[in-house]
Amino acid sequence: MFAATAPAAARWFTPFPNSPGEGRALVCLPHAGGGASEFGDWQSHAQSLTVLAVRLPGREARIAEAAFETIDDLVDAFLPAFVPVAQRGCVLFGHSMGALVAYEVARRLQVEGLPAPLGLVVSGCVAPHVLLPERVHEFSDEKLVQWLIDINGVEPEVLEYPKLLELMLPTVRADMRLVDDYRYREGVRLDIPLRALCGENDLGTPIEHARGWGELTTGTFDLDVFPGDHFFFREHIPRIMSTIENWTR
Repeated sequence: MFAATAPAAARWFTPFPNSPGEGRALVCLPHAGGGASEFGDWQSHAQSLTVLAVRLPGREARIAEAAFETIDDLVDAFLPAFVPVAQRGCVLFGHSMGALVAYEVARRLQVEGLPAPLGLVVSGCVAPHVLLPERVHEFSDEKLVQWLIDINGVEPEVLEYPKLLELMLPTVRADMRLVDDYRYREGVRLDIPLRALCGENDLGTPIEHARGWGELTTGTFDLDVFPGDHFFFREHIPRIMSTIENWTR
């Protein structure tokens, strides 16, 4: 079993039924407001990788825990749980906010001389050196909900459930603060394979800005464009899993 399932690290990872439980892992970081459950169907499409979804504080099983105020703080807390998984061999996957966190995890590992992931997959996210924060976390509740509807993050029917919004919006707002306050630091290029995924109709992640990720590694770079919007990955899980597994063989 992965060391990450030991008591000290178990709160960070959700392994799913039918996972091999050993060998290489695909460690998945969710989008703003998302949780480990976003990746609940991924293991059923995996042939060789064990899917480990990251449990972030402020949602799902960790709803009572305070969210982190910066991505650096999140990485500081996450690394002790992640390093044993990296030592076994793993691929890092992150969507949107999760892509920024995954990138910073990989960067920190390299800077500190710790075991690197086999590859980094960034999905639905502009390359950080061209990122232009919108200060989404400062939106009014009404504007924030409309923003979520516009990017297909929630259905318009969510407006009919004010109690659900009361639970959801603080998490989204806290996560978007991480993104809005994030600042790219020059000077370190990764030396691992990097793959960017984006939706052809994702207005927030233009293809040319997703292509910019290739400038951040000396390793190989690939860009895959999928039909769909910001949440394209939900409709293409089999293809994404197949692509990642073939890429890291």
